[in-house]
Amino acid sequence: IKVIVAINKIKMKKKFEQEQQISSETTKKSTREIIAIKQHYNRGMYYYSNNQLDEAIKEWQKVLTIDPAHVRAKNNIAKCKLKLGIK
Repeated sequence: IKVIVAINKIKMKKKFEQEQQISSETTKKSTREIIAIKQHYNRGMYYYSNNQLDEAIKEWQKVLTIDPAHVRAKNNIAKCKLKLGIK
């Protein structure tokens, strides 16, 4: 049980650190850019959930044109490419 609690604490800390990094990166963006990032990211999630992986990748690439350091968009593109068999 102690091991599980320790693992959960580590996971929570890592997630918190990622969210802090993301929020600090978005504070440098204009309101218009933040809205565009959210729209493209959410469209990508919609396409991904409907197994339209090519469209999802296109939306997340738009996110990266605005915010090249967007970790979640990068990770999601990598997941899609893996599913599609693209390197």
